[in-house]
Amino acid sequence: MYFNLKRPYDYLYPHERLIELIYGLVIALAITNSVRLVGQSSTVDVKLMAETALGAGIAWGIIDALLYLVVIVYERNRYIHVADDLQNSKDEKSAMGIIQEDLEDSIIGTLDAEDQERIYKDVLEAQRRVGYADKARGVSSLGREDYLGAFQIFMAMLVATLVVVVPLYVVEPPHVAVIVSNLVALLSLFVVGYLWARHTRINKVKFGLLLAVMGAGIVVITFFLGG
Repeated sequence: MYFNLKRPYDYLYPHERLIELIYGLVIALAITNSVRLVGQSSTVDVKLMAETALGAGIAWGIIDALLYLVVIVYERNRYIHVADDLQNSKDEKSAMGIIQEDLEDSIIGTLDAEDQERIYKDVLEAQRRVGYADKARGVSSLGREDYLGAFQIFMAMLVATLVVVVPLYVVEPPHVAVIVSNLVALLSLFVVGYLWARHTRINKVKFGLLLAVMGAGIVVITFFLGG
C-alpha cells in the first residue's frame, strides 16, 4: 500500500533512475548491433546505426515517461481504494486484514506477528484520524513534481542512448567506432550496476560485472547470428 504519497526531493527514487539507464543502454546496444546484423558484412553504416538507436531511445523515453505517470495515478488511486475499503469494513478484524494484505509483502512482513499487529493497528488508527481517503483525494491528480519526474525518466533514457551513440559519430574508422561504442556501453552498464547495488546488499562489483556480461552477451549473440 502506497501510504507515502510524496515523491523524493529530486522526483525519482534511485531504482527508477537506474532502471531507465540500464534499459536505455541495453536497447541502444541491441539496436546498434542489430542494424549491423541486417546490413552488409563488409560495410558498417554507423550513421544508420546511430540514427536508429537515437530514434528508439527517444521513442522509448517518451513511452516510459507516460507509463511512469500512469503508475503514479495508479498508486494514488489504489491508496484511495484501499482507504475506502477500510472505511467500509464491517469490523476492526476485517480492517486489519485489509491492511495486512497490502503491507505483509513490505519490510513489515519481516517483523514478528506481535510487532506486525501493532503497526497494523497504528495504520488503522491513523486512517481514522485523517478521515480515511479524504486527505489522499486532494493529491490524487498529477502535479508539477510528477511531470518533472516523467521528464527525468525521459532524460535518463536519452542520456543512456547518447552514451552509446556519440562514439559512432566521433570515432573513425566506422568499424572502430562500433567497437568503441560497444565498450563504452559495457563500461556504462558496469558503472550503473555498481551504483544500483549500493542501494541493496548485493556485491557492487559482482552486480556491475553481471550487467556488463549481459551487455556482452547481446554483442556476442548478434555477432554469431551474422553481424
